[in-house]
Amino acid sequence: MTVAIVGPGSIGAAHAAAWRQVGADVAYLVARQSDAALADAPAARTVTRLDEALADPTLDIVTICTPTPTHRELAVASLRAGKHVLLEKPMALSVADAESIAREADTCGRVLMVAHVVRFFDAYARVREAVAAGEVGRVLHVRAERMIAPPTTPWWHDEDLSGGVAVDVGIHDLDQANLLLGTPVAVRSYAADALGPVETTVRYAGGGTAQVLSHARMPASRPFATSLQVTGDAGMLRIRDDEEASAVPQLAGAGSAEGAGAARNPYATQAAHFLECVASGTPSAIAPTSDAVLALRTALAARDSVRAGGAWVELA
Repeated sequence: MTVAIVGPGSIGAAHAAAWRQVGADVAYLVARQSDAALADAPAARTVTRLDEALADPTLDIVTICTPTPTHRELAVASLRAGKHVLLEKPMALSVADAESIAREADTCGRVLMVAHVVRFFDAYARVREAVAAGEVGRVLHVRAERMIAPPTTPWWHDEDLSGGVAVDVGIHDLDQANLLLGTPVAVRSYAADALGPVETTVRYAGGGTAQVLSHARMPASRPFATSLQVTGDAGMLRIRDDEEASAVPQLAGAGSAEGAGAARNPYATQAAHFLECVASGTPSAIAPTSDAVLALRTALAARDSVRAGGAWVELA
């Protein structure tokens, strides 16, 4: 399989390393600068226009790692050119745009997957497996935290381009909460300032509740921390990682699987899964597009609640 990476920044670099690990050929980098390069794509040709890569009939996959407002245009163009698309999260900055991308994939008969990479972290996957096996009974409550250092890319700090902390950071954990609790019906969110902490509460149709803390002001000495706690009527599961941004959280506490061995690179696990989807011509069952749209809808409701001073926002 041959791949084009659009946007060879830090996330693009993570995708390049993943594609190399699974044996895919990164044939193109699409960037503003003609001299852009990635260490894990040494043979890639750098072009400044996407259509130059799309014109290549041997190109199979387009990985889009650009600022969120560009996603619809780039994804639609790639799908219409007959390419499969791995699209970084958030899927878009409006539900209408996200649904438009999804419809285009259906119309073009190409595989679209949104890169909600947390779904491919080993520990998070084991939590879902344990919940599915009934280890905590009926899930009643999910608590999650995600705290990062302030991003260095200037566009990220413009909420109109990134969605802000509630969307760009919070969407990972809101997606996990939706996976575990089902259909969100109302969201309330409050932010201390633009970088957080953002505290979000979500009510679910089945009676469950999620509480998500999102923060983007961690110091360089402690740049990354995440946790997830799932409480049911028969037990609890918890994972935590507060050491390294590159570390994969390990299960700890009730129902844990400590000592399960070295964690895999989740970006490579994601890439391998996407290759399987492309080879079979079937949408992802691990990261369905409909779930990505729902995660975006939930995150946008959190952002709207922040703007409204913490008022409840109902989800249709």
